[in-house]
Amino acid sequence: MRGTRNPRPEPGQEYPGTHSLGDAMSEPDDFAAIAHKLDDLVAHPLADLFPMLGDEELNELADSIKREGLLERIVVFGELILDGRNRYAAMRIAGIAYDREHFAFFSGSEAEAIAFVESKNITRRHLTLGQRSMAAHDFLEMRGGKGAARARRGKAADGEGRQAALEEAAENFGTSPENIYHARRVSEHKNLRKMVEDGELALSLANTAVTNLDKRQLGQIKSPETLKSLLKKKGVVGSQHSAFSPRRLAQQLTAVLDAMGQRDPTDLKGYQVEIDTALQQLITIAEKVSSAKIDEAQVA
Repeated sequence: MRGTRNPRPEPGQEYPGTHSLGDAMSEPDDFAAIAHKLDDLVAHPLADLFPMLGDEELNELADSIKREGLLERIVVFGELILDGRNRYAAMRIAGIAYDREHFAFFSGSEAEAIAFVESKNITRRHLTLGQRSMAAHDFLEMRGGKGAARARRGKAADGEGRQAALEEAAENFGTSPENIYHARRVSEHKNLRKMVEDGELALSLANTAVTNLDKRQLGQIKSPETLKSLLKKKGVVGSQHSAFSPRRLAQQLTAVLDAMGQRDPTDLKGYQVEIDTALQQLITIAEKVSSAKIDEAQVA
């Protein structure tokens, strides 16, 4: 939750961001529905699609709330936290009692709730490419798009409607249809999925493991270091198991730079994994260029 915070509203005004969907937001008249369980609220499944802040960042947020108060309300939908899980947890850490003024209530439809969570998390959170791709995949599954996430490299799985949903999700989450397909493959392996969701492992490297390792080997992976060791023994170098492509590298670098440009330029921690992977790919290509001629089809 780093970066520039919204200013505290004047008395009687709403907190910034909580009315981004207009009529879908309501005043705290619905507070009575949660008043008896303020200390026991749980997250809405939509909110749980995105990773929580780490302990260090949560403590920083708690300290900020102690100093400045809560600058953006916790949004509740159907008595579940739709937006603000980290603020809710940080207030508990800070020892601040929950009250009516800390909550806003979402009264829109499920579809509007999806759009609201998408916009809040993608524009505000410092998510890696892998985290965004996983979230896009999970949103497609939640919206009934089973099969849409199974499209690969921009090709439709079973109809134009699902392909359109796939491309829309890719655009909204700042990723690509191919990365969403990779996220689907990786999500079938809980250990790999968790490392990608935690920002510890690049999606491209996790996908390489799924392609090159058998089920037993995949089950042995406990850390990125273990994965790299297994790939090395297998003879797979770097994160590219197929023919390298300068054009694909350029696209990946462009995606990373575009995403970085939309966020706090002083906080690049969330992109370190993707940057390291892209640099490794660049080194691989440089080595190839110095030792062999690149197929012209790869740079077309």
